[in-house]
Amino acid sequence: MAKIMEAAGHVYHPSLGNGVEWLPEIARLWQDGAVIAEAQHTTASAYEFFHELKFAEAFAEMDYWWFRSTWQGDVVFSRPRGLLDNGGAIYGYMQFNDDETPGQLWTMTDDAPVLLGLPFPPGEWQFANLPLRLNLARLVLAIIDGKDEVIVPDEWLSISGRVRRDESVDAGVSKYCLPLQTLAEAFPTRFAALTHELPIRLTALVSENDPLGVKLQSRRYAFEDAPDLRMRDLLCVLQGLTPEAIGEGKPT
Repeated sequence: MAKIMEAAGHVYHPSLGNGVEWLPEIARLWQDGAVIAEAQHTTASAYEFFHELKFAEAFAEMDYWWFRSTWQGDVVFSRPRGLLDNGGAIYGYMQFNDDETPGQLWTMTDDAPVLLGLPFPPGEWQFANLPLRLNLARLVLAIIDGKDEVIVPDEWLSISGRVRRDESVDAGVSKYCLPLQTLAEAFPTRFAALTHELPIRLTALVSENDPLGVKLQSRRYAFEDAPDLRMRDLLCVLQGLTPEAIGEGKPT
């Protein structure tokens, strides 16, 4: 039997057939409706088990983890194209898979924090797939600042929502493939981890009448539907886990 090197890192639920089931003192790793591994743990709750990424320690034989979706594919981004009707946000386009797939809007507001509205690949609306969402956010930011010679507008790039356990695992680096993040990179515990040098007024990127707005400053960014949550907290909230919850927790 081939060695299994990746698994679902989300909370297990029977309807999913995949994920990690937390029980007092023991955790079970499910794949395609069957338990493929068991491990002991010392965490007091499912919240602690997931928030502290203890599932990766319990199942250290797994090199890669995914969250609700194994999607991987190609994406292409445009530069900012204009302002939304309210004038407080810029927009551009992204396209998944191939030239035949319709393009979708990405948006970015001038709020504090800067809020990104990001689409998913067709048929992949999995909000718990936070690593993929974060990759898309970072690609939009890279398109805006233009500092990365690999991530350029209007050129296809391969991405994935998979993450690697830690730095010891291969990041899958190639010229046209975005390197895989580690779990710690995908789920930081500090707001400051999601900051980027951006114009003091994003609207200056598409407005010739705002030359002073292009001055850069470090700005925090977040997803538009979760502006006040750290990524590690969001990982738990989207799965119905809270600090007070003792037990398995249910996906939402």
